[in-house]
Amino acid sequence: MSDRYWVAGSSAAGRLHRDALRNNQDAVAWLARGDAVALCVSDGCSALATSEVGAQLTARRAVYSAVEWAEAHPQSLASEAMDFVLDDVCAMVKRVAIAVGGANRAEEVIADMMLATMLVALATPRGVAVFGVGDGVVALGDDVRVLRAARAGVAYPAYRVHALGEAPAAQLHFVAAPEDTRVVTLATDGAEGLFANGRSPARALVTEAWSRESALRGELDAMVAAVSEKANDDLTIGVLAVRPKESR
Repeated sequence: MSDRYWVAGSSAAGRLHRDALRNNQDAVAWLARGDAVALCVSDGCSALATSEVGAQLTARRAVYSAVEWAEAHPQSLASEAMDFVLDDVCAMVKRVAIAVGGANRAEEVIADMMLATMLVALATPRGVAVFGVGDGVVALGDDVRVLRAARAGVAYPAYRVHALGEAPAAQLHFVAAPEDTRVVTLATDGAEGLFANGRSPARALVTEAWSRESALRGELDAMVAAVSEKANDDLTIGVLAVRPKESR
């Protein structure tokens, strides 16, 4: 699958966090192994002092879980992975909380550092699926969908472990056959301004970005860094792109 797809991700702290000397509370992770490629962006709850811990762990566990599921279910559609991935991320949240706080303080650990969203793209030989929990932005080509928080607030996978809010279900946002997939973009809500007029920010990358995977990653880093200089919120973008035939 590494012969078919390129993956890039970039994340930067927003102005408010930089001014307050706080960490970037977003995260991005990806994994390509065998016949599967997974990408995840995660946005930690800004009300928490250390939610970057939950964001990093959520993003990393989600991509490993998605790829492990794909390896175990080679004939299944990628969309069938979403409940497994959510359950596995929640199991990770519970294990970490107990390991850090013990059985009696696990809920405090979750409330302090484990509230983070999860948007995932999984590509297998059967196609691509985009799914997740929480707000942000997802795009398949120029089909852009801004995911807003519900009236009750942002949904977090950890709510299924600790009842700080309504326990969420995974939401399926896109399904595409291999031949219908070009560029999938995932982003946290801090990057929403880059999706003006319903266009994926991938359209703003220079032509040279699509010449090789390292160029794509470098150009995405440059774009996110430039936007973060003025953005109030942390922002993260992940891109899963079909590799041009001429470069295979």
